[in-house]
Order: sequence, then C-alpha cells, then structure tokens
Amino acid sequence: MNVLPKQSNDNIPVKVERAIRLTVIWVKDLTDDWVSLKEQILNEVDNDTRKLFTKRDERTKEILELNAMELDIIKLWKQLTGVELKLRSFKERRDIRWWKPVVDFDEDE
Repeated sequence: MNVLPKQSNDNIPVKVERAIRLTVIWVKDLTDDWVSLKEQILNEVDNDTRKLFTKRDERTKEILELNAMELDIIKLWKQLTGVELKLRSFKERRDIRWWKPVVDFDEDE
C-alpha cells in the first residue's frame, strides 16, 4: 500500500482528509464498497463534519447521488489504496462482510 503525500483538494475538508488517511491504516484494500468505507470515515469525524456527507433515503436505504466531496474521496481512496470503490444497492450490501480479522479467537476451542 502506497500512502501518497498530502495533496490539497478543495472539495475534501482537512478534517475529512485526516479521517480518510487514518481509515486507510485498518481498512486498506479489504473492501471496495463505498458505504462500508463511508461508515468507517464517519466514525472518525465530528457531527458537524458528518453533515457534509449525503444521506440514504430513509425508506429504501439507497444512496441516490454522491456529492462532489464524496466523488473526490473515492478518487483519493484509489490513489491511496489502488481500490476503486463501488456504490452498491442496499440489497447487495446486506451480503457483504468486508471485515475479516487476521486472528480467529474461536479457532482453539
């Protein structure tokens, strides 16, 4: 994984870029799902910053359209990890389990 030097991007606030670079440490290339990554980034920012991200439709749980910042985050993620993120439907996302810990603690039992 190649972490590129900081590049300024007017659409990505500094707080969000810091959260992205922190998230790269543990997510790496383990997922290509935009919503899974977005959830991890949102865990690293304050409530005011979360408001910059688009919301899902409450009824369908679908993301209708990404904003300019989110599109730039997807580009930055590809630069940092080589992974091209995909926007999947809610139905497709239900079956994704991207987090697979290296150690299986139940294995010895």
